[in-house]
Amino acid sequence: MLRKCFVFFALIFPIISASADERWVYPGVIVSNRSIPANERSLEESAYNTKFLSLSGERLSSGAVYLSDKRNQNTPYVSSKRPTLCRTAKVRRIIQAASGHVNCSANDLLTATVDPNDTFYPARYAHTAMQSAAAWDITTGSESLIAVIIDTGIDYNHADLQANIWTNPLEIPGNGIDDDKNGYIDDIHGINAITNTGNPLDDNGHGTHVAGIIGAVGNNARGVVGVNWKVKLASAKFLSSLGLGSAANAIKSVAYTTALKNAGHKVIAANNSWGGGAYSKPLQDAIA
Repeated sequence: MLRKCFVFFALIFPIISASADERWVYPGVIVSNRSIPANERSLEESAYNTKFLSLSGERLSSGAVYLSDKRNQNTPYVSSKRPTLCRTAKVRRIIQAASGHVNCSANDLLTATVDPNDTFYPARYAHTAMQSAAAWDITTGSESLIAVIIDTGIDYNHADLQANIWTNPLEIPGNGIDDDKNGYIDDIHGINAITNTGNPLDDNGHGTHVAGIIGAVGNNARGVVGVNWKVKLASAKFLSSLGLGSAANAIKSVAYTTALKNAGHKVIAANNSWGGGAYSKPLQDAIA
């Protein structure tokens, strides 16, 4: 099993305003099996056969599908101001076609958690609190083990991270082919779940900050030092340049991480420094 670290905070965003008890969600809904994998086929057949309902479906993970009327509409709205697709006759017909054995949930807005912006914050406080120096007398990490950062991406060209960035050995860079047949073309260092591409380059900084805490190269007379001097850092980007993302894309990122492990890559941990939204059964199932 993957070891997970989850941190949840309530944040106030300058780009949107609503009362504290109002939830923000993205258009579209997530439908998932109540029992997996017994009803997976009936769910996917029902969800994908939706042209007559003017809906589009995207497979997120085993047993979870994202349904939407307008896939290009990415602006979240207050859930209390507008009903979700779960309440529409269209989706109720899909649930009925799947023998009723599915859940339907809103596509919640998730956000990156807040980190202090002090230049050497990880080095000055965290390592002292964790007594990292004593641990480094035993081990400084391993280049054979992979940690996946599910966040805003990673600046894989960063001088203090570059040597520890994971490179997919089953992909040929730049050939435009999905060599490992995992659904993503040229996922050399991970994926971008927002664009469904293999480029998780960070356009926010939060994911790079997190990656540095976990695995900035140690003993290189540069920048900061990670908890692991040696480790391989892969990225599953689902949070935007504003640090915002959807529950659907979070599920895709968790599913990608699990698929890497199941394909034989030595994934031992996934870091998830984000939160928000309501309880999501589909997200819990993806994590499990």
